[in-house]
Amino acid sequence: ITVKPDENRLNIESRYASNNQWRNGATFTYAAENFNSVTSFRHTAADPILLENPGDYNKIYGFKTYDLSHKMRYETDKFDILARLGVFFRQRDIDNVQSERYRDFSASVRGKYRFSEQQNIELGYSFDQYDKSDYLSSNGKDIRDYSNVQHTLRALYNNSLKRNMILMAGGDFMRDYLMSYQFSTTGAN
Repeated sequence: ITVKPDENRLNIESRYASNNQWRNGATFTYAAENFNSVTSFRHTAADPILLENPGDYNKIYGFKTYDLSHKMRYETDKFDILARLGVFFRQRDIDNVQSERYRDFSASVRGKYRFSEQQNIELGYSFDQYDKSDYLSSNGKDIRDYSNVQHTLRALYNNSLKRNMILMAGGDFMRDYLMSYQFSTTGAN
């Protein structure tokens, strides 16, 4: 996460394999004096595979995924800001009528302010939501049966007192929400 790109670059990839398996993607990096960013997009897809000698399973489900991520950083002598965003979608086709859908959305921002060479403070916030749903193509219903949402706040103070001695103080706060088909009720912690 903390590696900084040092040049502007665009990479494009595509791959095809048997069973109509596709993987396509692109990554763009941008680097300037105090600012840099990396943006990536990936798409993968495959048809189902019917097994010749089925045991407990007779089919490997077909799927498609989309994955987008963006990371950017701005840094000066006094402060450093890092932000990240990610979006993920996967659909696994059970049959011609029903599919399972998986979604993830995540975002975070972290700032670091340097009072001096010896002292700094870091503040950060992150969010993540992961959902699973059953999609019925016959009526277009997308029924969510699992959701996990997390919010995290973090603060950390660092002070280099003497050689080999660092004073660190900080705290975290996390709110976690879970709704699942595996439980009869939902809960928040």
